[in-house]
Amino acid sequence: MRRDRGEGVVLLILLVVTALVYWRVLENDFVYWDDDIEIYANPHLKGVTRETLHWMFFEPGHVVRYQPLTWLTWSIIYDWFGRRPIGFHLASLVFHCLNTGLVFLLIRKLLLLVQSEVPGRRKANYLLACAGLGTLLWALHPLRVEAVAWVSAFLHCQALLFLLVSALCYLEAAARAQPGTPRRFFYWASVCSFAVSLLSYPIGLGFVVVIVVLDFYPLKRLDGSWAGAAARPIWAEKLPFLGVTCLVLGLTLVLRFNTSSQWWRPVTLAEFGPLSRLMQAAYIWVYYLWRPWVPLNLSPVYTTLVSFNPLSLPFLVSLALVPVLSGLLVWQRSRWPAALALWVCHLVWLAPVLGLTEHPHYANDRYSLVEGIFWSILAAGVLARLWERQAARRAASLAALLTAAILGTLSVRQIGIWKNSLTLFEYMIARLGDDSYRSDIYLRLGVVQKQLGRWDDALESFHQVLRIDPKDLVARRLMAEIYYQTGHFIEAREQFQAALEIAPGDARLRDGLGAVFAALGDLPRATEQFARALQQDPNLCSANYNMGMAMTKQGKVQEAQFYLDRAKKLQGTSPKAAP
Repeated sequence: MRRDRGEGVVLLILLVVTALVYWRVLENDFVYWDDDIEIYANPHLKGVTRETLHWMFFEPGHVVRYQPLTWLTWSIIYDWFGRRPIGFHLASLVFHCLNTGLVFLLIRKLLLLVQSEVPGRRKANYLLACAGLGTLLWALHPLRVEAVAWVSAFLHCQALLFLLVSALCYLEAAARAQPGTPRRFFYWASVCSFAVSLLSYPIGLGFVVVIVVLDFYPLKRLDGSWAGAAARPIWAEKLPFLGVTCLVLGLTLVLRFNTSSQWWRPVTLAEFGPLSRLMQAAYIWVYYLWRPWVPLNLSPVYTTLVSFNPLSLPFLVSLALVPVLSGLLVWQRSRWPAALALWVCHLVWLAPVLGLTEHPHYANDRYSLVEGIFWSILAAGVLARLWERQAARRAASLAALLTAAILGTLSVRQIGIWKNSLTLFEYMIARLGDDSYRSDIYLRLGVVQKQLGRWDDALESFHQVLRIDPKDLVARRLMAEIYYQTGHFIEAREQFQAALEIAPGDARLRDGLGAVFAALGDLPRATEQFARALQQDPNLCSANYNMGMAMTKQGKVQEAQFYLDRAKKLQGTSPKAAP
């Protein structure tokens, strides 16, 4: 009873501290960084209906992963909050707090499993403290901020919650030596939770290997007899997990290789060779070893893997370190069985995010969400080993508590950059320095500034894009639109003409130039541009409408009516004449 009360106290402290550190996410807005695709501009997100349920489960393709249960959660949130960001941020905060509690229960259970004997009350209380400190190091780490503060990353939080439930149920089932109804219940609860996790988002494809690792250590169910007759039922238990994994993996690969035009298609071997893929994989495996220890200058995007020399020093060191560390841990497996188990989990868990089909690829913070748990397990285990050495125990516990406080402070600061699109993109541009990738961020920043009516700021952002890439058509078109809307028709004409030199077959640009000529009173040239736009795209609604209006002003009423009727047919109502 006392141990249960102590567990409840530690759990409550963890939940309160985590909520206090992350509560500021409730003040944040959506950001123009996939939130538009996933949430606020998603035409399919409109509550739970028969139509939307059919779309969630049977019409994949809106994104490149199969995630019907996350769509379902977001639809429920929409029913309660509409498209207000606070509802979606509240879900992220709640799920992160729940995950914090589950991580604590998982670490505590693993610490008890590795004990050779039932601990006394004082040691049990110390193990509770070790599990709590290890959990804090995970929950408050700045690498968690992306998954919690960014609405689009909520799917990682939901998938993790059910993975943790699955792991806890599996450990409970394995601990019940005698077959029976309770054991079967926990086993099938584990399988079902695992399936729900993968259908939320497939971050847990390596979970089946992780539970095999658990069977070796600390459960020791396969210790010394992994190939014998006694082990066959244990291996057979993995078949439902393996079946769910193969099903979701198959769906994921089909979607990835048959994606819509808004997403990059997987690269071929000719575009991204085997050596580069191997070096990228080694780099990512090593990256998530050192990155948790250096949680500074974090950003939603890192450009190291956008373009790299696979034979450069960081990649050669990474390639050497992976087999060396693997060999060392295998050699010392009898002394450090937990370290070997965690290392295998590290390698397996990161396999889906190695980017073996992707170029460019990014080592994102959210990929460390599960990976960070392994570090926390290790930290808690090290603290637990210091039980007999009182001075070292106190010093290490104090150091862990101080580290958690520092991490929490860094996380509070990191949450601020996700407040809105402006704060996010300005922060990213500062972190990117002279990297050419900043042109994409300047473009996004300009789009947001344009939507807010900050014309001068938007023009400056688009000018920055063109300094980096003078052939960026989107930036030129958006600049031309701003100039047109603010009455600077000469500047608008120059931007449209410059864009048409790059893409003469773009009907929208041609239509925009015609609208500028019309605004300048040059109707013959305007009519010429509208006619060329309609040759390139007869179904361009705005070009039909603009042609009709230009002909009306020239007294060609019958011809004008033809184009105006066509515009109504294409859109249903007459669109406003604009580029």
